[in-house]
Amino acid sequence: MLWRGMQHVLGGYPKLLVKERSMTVLKFYLKRVWKAVLVVGTCLLLQACTEPVTIAKPFEVSRAGQEVSAQFTVGRSGNYSFSLVFVKDNVFEKIKEQQLIWGDSYRDGVGIDINIRVVRDGVLMLNQNVRTAGTFWHQGFRWEGRRFETSLRAVRILNLTPGDYVVEMRTIVDTPAFKGIQTFAEFSYYNPKV
Repeated sequence: MLWRGMQHVLGGYPKLLVKERSMTVLKFYLKRVWKAVLVVGTCLLLQACTEPVTIAKPFEVSRAGQEVSAQFTVGRSGNYSFSLVFVKDNVFEKIKEQQLIWGDSYRDGVGIDINIRVVRDGVLMLNQNVRTAGTFWHQGFRWEGRRFETSLRAVRILNLTPGDYVVEMRTIVDTPAFKGIQTFAEFSYYNPKV
């Protein structure tokens, strides 16, 4: 006796029952695939949302003995830039004067002598005096709710491995040409798009 809507097939199982079993297997398979997609997607989203290190602090570079420091944790190896950020004036004539002092990729401008120290997990990695010169890129910069146009001067670019870091930059000599120029020290992940 056949139930209405079912046909008898070889092996004794009604077609409808075979379809139900196939659907159950398919649902189970889709649940497993969906969970895997959800886990992988969550991991990728968390990795994408993890902000690389970017710390900026005001830095008076016109006087000797001025110091700025930052502490941060590096989760994965990569290049990190330690830079000076010079804020551009709003008046065009003043910007031209500033650019003569800062320099660019073709002219050195007025150099700033800086000592940079990098400590990783309590061990001194770098203690070096550096003469900085020129500016190599420009960027918009936010500080305490205000937006500035700036020029950046690299002090050092280092490849850092995972660990806890303390970085210090200290001016070595007076540089009166920078008096009155708002300057920041920036410690940030560096991944240029080439």
